[in-house]
Amino acid sequence: FMTRNRFDAIKSSLLAACGDVSKSLSDKWWGIRPLFDGFNDNRRRVVVASKEKIPDEIMSAFRPRTTPTGDLPSISFVKRKPKNLGSEAKSVADGRHGLMLFLEIQEGKEAMALKRHRAKFAPATAMALRLAEGVRGVQFDI
Repeated sequence: FMTRNRFDAIKSSLLAACGDVSKSLSDKWWGIRPLFDGFNDNRRRVVVASKEKIPDEIMSAFRPRTTPTGDLPSISFVKRKPKNLGSEAKSVADGRHGLMLFLEIQEGKEAMALKRHRAKFAPATAMALRLAEGVRGVQFDI
């Protein structure tokens, strides 16, 4: 078990430990992007996945105490979710072993429209291609 004081100390220093402050003006996701990138790089390098891949989405529920979104860009409201306020990500898991293989931060409608494959394909198709690229570590030249 961990004491509450220790947990609070770790939580308060998480962004400083993981985020690249120099990118804070150009990337509003600077605080959590390295966590996702590191996770994805590690999974590509370490995990040997089965052929069964399951795409899904994840909602990490979070309810700020001071303002509706806590002035955090990662907080979004998704009406269809049971806990509809939090950070949303698209994911791919290994269907045989249950391991998460790849995560993509959902950055909002405008930012997601600028992502790879979005100019040629509908949002769902573009997202599926990016998830497949993330797991395989290759890019599709379509």
